[in-house]
Amino acid sequence: MRAALRIGLFALVGPPIGLIVFTIYVGMATLVRAGNFGDFALFELFVPSNYGLAYFLGGVPAVLAGIASALLARRFAGVRLWALTAAAGAIAGVGGAWWAGSRAPDIRLAALFIACGGVAGLACATLFDGLAALFERSR
Repeated sequence: MRAALRIGLFALVGPPIGLIVFTIYVGMATLVRAGNFGDFALFELFVPSNYGLAYFLGGVPAVLAGIASALLARRFAGVRLWALTAAAGAIAGVGGAWWAGSRAPDIRLAALFIACGGVAGLACATLFDGLAALFERSR
């Protein structure tokens, strides 16, 4: 039951976190390259169709990272589990980049999806452990 909840949390929360990371990553890249804040479009986080795209591109990688986290949670705990889950999310992000049509020379798109998957994996793992600790204390 705990593994199913973990995978469900990753599937539900992972893609929106990836969308937030995507928005910040693109804004920072534009700031570094062009020197302006034009692509810091945080209002894009309030457009419902962007969440549809986030779930389309990040749903399967989020579930894969959740499965990896559930398997890793049997052996590891705490910061080590979080780091390994972030790595699993980054690896699943490579799958997301492939799904989006990235080719081998397009390293920037792959790095973007790796960052989205890694941060989302880390955030989901810490969120799940925090919620699990909260609900165990309230019993």
